[in-house]
Amino acid sequence: MELWDKGTDGQSNVPLLHSLPIQRTCDYVLVANKVDDDTNQRSLRQSAFLEELKKKNIAVTEIKFDEKIFFGLRVPSEILENYQYLLKVSDSCNYCREENGISQANKIRIVNFILNNTFINTGENLEELMRKDVFETMFCLHEKKDQKNLQQKWARWSALFTEQPFDDIKYYFGEKVALYYLWLSWYTKLLIPAAAVGVVIFLYALAFFNTSPLIKEVCDSNITMCPRCDGNKAQSRCKAWQLSDTCTYAKVSHLFDNEGTVAFAMFMAIWATFFLELWKRHRATYVSKWNVYDWCEEEEELIMKIVNDPNCPPKEFRHSYLRSTLVLILVTVM
Repeated sequence: MELWDKGTDGQSNVPLLHSLPIQRTCDYVLVANKVDDDTNQRSLRQSAFLEELKKKNIAVTEIKFDEKIFFGLRVPSEILENYQYLLKVSDSCNYCREENGISQANKIRIVNFILNNTFINTGENLEELMRKDVFETMFCLHEKKDQKNLQQKWARWSALFTEQPFDDIKYYFGEKVALYYLWLSWYTKLLIPAAAVGVVIFLYALAFFNTSPLIKEVCDSNITMCPRCDGNKAQSRCKAWQLSDTCTYAKVSHLFDNEGTVAFAMFMAIWATFFLELWKRHRATYVSKWNVYDWCEEEEELIMKIVNDPNCPPKEFRHSYLRSTLVLILVTVM
């Protein structure tokens, strides 16, 4: 669809691909080179891998363009509904309630997990097939509407001094990426007082630049220093030097290493503690808002494995009164 819409950008009026129905847009794309011989090992492996995906109800759309074949993959709504339901009933994960259904980032993560955990009869997965040139590459697709929305709100210079749309970033790129930019924004804001104090310390050193006793002692010194060489070098190269030769170095060093530097170091130690504690509070606000406070990656990976296996037998939970009675008796005895 992105290639087909290229003609609307004013670059070309000829679509690169034939128009496709809107309902057949894809979540992921596998790219392979054309193989004319159907009995070729690469062609057989391609077909075997795609058949395994179809068994998992992944919709596959084949598009041929020049010498390439694009396999568009779309995850069915049943898999997404099962994923959301398992998250909802999970004890270790919070249920991410999406107003507009599951987010694009989570949808891509589900498809990516299924692709990397699908094996053909030879035991090869997608990574091994790509190493053997069965598939050339794989990539996920942008949602054009959401992408333009982020470009207008976020990815432009005029938005430099405005608050970042963290909710939109989270919906499009996922919680991890959104938390990274949340931390980056908070870190930049908290650097402002540290930078202000640093400038004050620098101006202090600049104000007392000419009255520093250390600079005067070095620049007005008549002390002759020992030669800077060891015994392995010829004595003709070892020359004595004056302490006043380091006057420029002493002046530059004084701007960044002076009496005020000690106070600045103390301030930065306190600043680092405040930054860490305030960041925990700020992060907890968004983490609670996004319902991922007690998120468990191991639990979600287990849910992914269940969703990835279409033949996973459901097991009904049955309460064991015998176990409960034994536990109560043991606790009472203890």
